[in-house]
Amino acid sequence: MRVTSRSGAAVETLGLRKAYRSVRGLVAGVDGLDLRVPAGGVHALLGLPASGKTTTLRLLTGLARADAGAIKIFGVPVPDGLPDLAGRIGAVVGEPGFQTRLSGRRNLAFLASAAGVPRTRVDDVLTRVVLADRAKAVYGTYTAEERRRLALAAALLRDPDLLVVDEPSDGLDAVGTREMRQALRRLADQGRTVLVATGVLTEAQQIADTVTVLDGGRMLAQGRVADLLGDARVTVRLRLDEPAKAATALRAAGFAVRADGATLHVDDVAEPADISRALAKQKLYASELVPQREDLAAVVGRLRPVVPPTPDPVSRAEERAARKAAEKKAADRKRAADQRKADKEAAAKRAAAEGAAGEKAAERAARRSDGPAVGKEVGKGVGRLAGPAVGKEVGKGAGNSAAEAEAEAEAEAETKSASEVAPAETEQAPRTSKREQRRAAFDAKVAERQAAAAARVAERSAADAKATAQQEAAETKEHAAAARAAAKQAAADDRAERKQTAADDRATRAAARKDGARALLGRRASGASGGEAAPETEAESPQDATAETKENR
Repeated sequence: MRVTSRSGAAVETLGLRKAYRSVRGLVAGVDGLDLRVPAGGVHALLGLPASGKTTTLRLLTGLARADAGAIKIFGVPVPDGLPDLAGRIGAVVGEPGFQTRLSGRRNLAFLASAAGVPRTRVDDVLTRVVLADRAKAVYGTYTAEERRRLALAAALLRDPDLLVVDEPSDGLDAVGTREMRQALRRLADQGRTVLVATGVLTEAQQIADTVTVLDGGRMLAQGRVADLLGDARVTVRLRLDEPAKAATALRAAGFAVRADGATLHVDDVAEPADISRALAKQKLYASELVPQREDLAAVVGRLRPVVPPTPDPVSRAEERAARKAAEKKAADRKRAADQRKADKEAAAKRAAAEGAAGEKAAERAARRSDGPAVGKEVGKGVGRLAGPAVGKEVGKGAGNSAAEAEAEAEAEAETKSASEVAPAETEQAPRTSKREQRRAAFDAKVAERQAAAAARVAERSAADAKATAQQEAAETKEHAAAARAAAKQAAADDRAERKQTAADDRATRAAARKDGARALLGRRASGASGGEAAPETEAESPQDATAETKENR
């Protein structure tokens, strides 16, 4: 009878944390992991590379020590209780460390002897992992698949209650992968607990009962495979002779359809057969219907919480530049608003002035046209009494007098204000011609249009000023970023130059010492030979060698 913890879990962790040192400082391999592996069945640690799967297995098997948190395996604290669990845990994590010059059977025999396991157990596990025919071969000649199977056989020597396997299909071909998965599934069906770490989504879906999805050392989700991975979203790719008609029919049936030329993509489909039924009702039949399921990256992205982006810290220079840009932008907006207001007021004044000028011109034209009419009437009356000739002369004089009177009245009206106009003059209704009236109305409309055009020009100027301010702010930000990058590059170049200078100085000093040693040996050899003639060219001193090396460099 296999004993588990009271909670029914084979493995439990609480707040597990492990950090590693790197060139960037401390990097969390596992961060606050609360893991629960049910007893019996296959549990998969699923995640992308560098998500903390292997680190978690190393912490569980005692190959690494946690910085914080607690671990319990079958209710026993780990790592303090690992000696008591030695016979109940089998692990395939990392390299097993077999002797390359010994056969696979011989390696397992040594391990069985050290663990106090009967020799008959060796043949049993070799048969179980389908490696009996290669048991006598030297381990150094094994393929990656055979080495993986031998490691699994070593983990099964003690008949463990918990089997921990890291990347079970790593390095295996399609046949080996299928056999490895079948072997793990058979062990789980026999009542053992199998904990695997994998980065293959289909592997977890095929052999696992429960799953824990990791990302960046943290747990995104944990539960049954059918609940977490079974509801993975499906996108169906369709090809038909009438894609437009099919898209309309599918949208009417409640599907989300995206058209890509002659191909249709239907998103978030629970059952692809529903698409075939919806198309068949409209007598449409697909030549291609391919369900496309999410991959592991899409599943992790869907389960990953949305974290708002953290803005980069802003330097004081950038703050000052941004503040100045904001102040300049506000001042530009105020100037643009004032200009718009002034342009509107000026346009209104011009329109009013032009309207008043048109009215005055119409009045003057009316008064000028009244003079000849008065003279003509007077001439007719006098002609009836004194004859036509006299009447004609009298009419001309009367007309001229009336015109002069009108001119004098016009000059007097221009000098007086509108409030001082005589009541008699205001009561006279101006009798203007239709042409003058139309001209005055046309002038008023032109003035209104000119005022509207001026207002539009002012608004366009304000928009241009706003766009210019925004562009200047963007350029200021780009200049600040370029300045930071240039400063970083200059610092890096300076460090590289100092390193190169130091290396050159060391090489120069070494060359100088070597040349000095040669010269000293030459002088000693000359003295030992009894005063032989010195060579024509003397050895250079260390100082000369150093100076020459620096000059060459």
